[in-house]
Amino acid sequence: MIPTRPFALLGALASALLLAPVLAWAQDDDLDLDEEGGEAIFEEWGDEELFQRVLIVPFAGETAESSGIGDLLEGYVATALDNSGQFETYLLDEVEDVEDVSARLYYEGCPPEQELGCQFVIGESSRVDRVVSGRVTVQSDDRYRVVVTILGVENAELEFTYALDLAAGEEVLLPRTVELALDRLRREELLEPLRDAEARADRRREVVSQARDAEEQELVGRMRLEVDEGAIERAEEEREARARSRVTTQDLEEQKGIEGITPDWEQMGLTERQYLSYRNSGLSTEDWARKFAGHRLMFLVSAHVGFAAGATGLRYYGGYLLSDNLSSTVDSYSWQRSTGGTSPNIGFSLGFGLLRNLNIEASIYYSRSKVYAKLASGSAVPCATDEGCAWKPDPDNRPTGDWTEQAVDTFGGDIMVRYSILVMPIVRPTVGLGAVWQVYPNLYNDPNIPDNEEQPAPSIPSRFQTYGRLVDVGPQVEIGVALDFNRNLGLFVRAPVALLVNPNRVQESPAPPTIIIDAPEPENAPPGLFRLVVGVQGRIGGKPIKIRESDNVDEIDEY
Repeated sequence: MIPTRPFALLGALASALLLAPVLAWAQDDDLDLDEEGGEAIFEEWGDEELFQRVLIVPFAGETAESSGIGDLLEGYVATALDNSGQFETYLLDEVEDVEDVSARLYYEGCPPEQELGCQFVIGESSRVDRVVSGRVTVQSDDRYRVVVTILGVENAELEFTYALDLAAGEEVLLPRTVELALDRLRREELLEPLRDAEARADRRREVVSQARDAEEQELVGRMRLEVDEGAIERAEEEREARARSRVTTQDLEEQKGIEGITPDWEQMGLTERQYLSYRNSGLSTEDWARKFAGHRLMFLVSAHVGFAAGATGLRYYGGYLLSDNLSSTVDSYSWQRSTGGTSPNIGFSLGFGLLRNLNIEASIYYSRSKVYAKLASGSAVPCATDEGCAWKPDPDNRPTGDWTEQAVDTFGGDIMVRYSILVMPIVRPTVGLGAVWQVYPNLYNDPNIPDNEEQPAPSIPSRFQTYGRLVDVGPQVEIGVALDFNRNLGLFVRAPVALLVNPNRVQESPAPPTIIIDAPEPENAPPGLFRLVVGVQGRIGGKPIKIRESDNVDEIDEY
């Protein structure tokens, strides 16, 4: 198992280097230290004498990239030492609790710059001989430095520190150097009673530089045995200074003024604006290239919920009067219009990123709305000669009832072009422009089919004049805000406003009523539709900004 937890160890190493002498290593086998001026003489030690119990704590990193590399290196070291009969290795999850707290949780809660002290407490509680830790610093896209520390638990001292520069693919060298260092330290520990304390540090550096074969010689050549005690502190200060400094347009103007030098952004194939974003982002070139690309050439999938207000429903009035023998219709009047109201809705959309901050999306939504209806029917009787009319409502007709309402399904959708205003790294205002459509329910199925044959039965019988299905359309504008947690996931809140323009939003009988009395007249339909939706958007695909490789790319600071 490979623990994954980056933490800040650099300050602790610097403090420990100031407080403890840097004691180095002994050679791979027994060394005759009494021989003067001669080569190292390796003698055989038994496995019992060379055996060590070693705790390996997570390798720290300053960034997500270096932390990921540290997790990988921790695994390499643990696996390599486990495969050697000379070591028994432990990870934080494999040792006993410290003060009734798990070792991992105890270490994660360690105050900054006190990591070495926490390592000693865990190491002493776990009864191990040594604790191995390290710190990873990315130097360029494919090179990084590992500073390894070895803590002796018995004497509570930082026994040795060394730095190892590695390129991509050389990770397997680190476990071999750790194994070599631990072996030398143990051999030197066995000879410690014979040492002159004043000469220990020099002698350890001397013996570690000696090797028995070409492989060890290559490993030793890669190890920096002279580690400046102030180097770690200076490196940390330089990194913080770089992080605080921001490149400005004035800096670019100064660089353009240097004769004979091609500006960095031109060598990288970037515009000045892109280069400023990259230098001030604190990201690696690869991460920045993907982040700066935004939604370009990405496929977008969204789901949302919300409510709508405005022209969400439908209102219908219909009335007719039959002759006194019920053989024919003597008067008929009706109208239909969209009506105001509110309704919840749910929907989803598909889209595509045209530019880093310009998308086109098509959505469909479903809502539960209402239809209001008032129906009036009866018969008419002939007028008397002196009444001046042909027909009049039968006084025995039932009074017209009140408006009734029924919940119905409504569908709609839109197609929008949305532009994100990139003024903040996560919260981004958006504006959109497009068109909306909304389908209202039908009050009947098919006027050409007899009512008793239709399935389901029509809502309005055929004697009432009815109208075709209303599909309203119109332009739509929108404002909103998006919260992009990362390049592939985000939330949004949008407030689209549509102006509906279908002329059939209000439909009325061509002739006004002549006999029907008290028939209501249609009012104006609501002018539009307002919606407020909240949703989540997922994004896949895309194409990062292309950065040209050049000789000077590695000289650009990444932090």
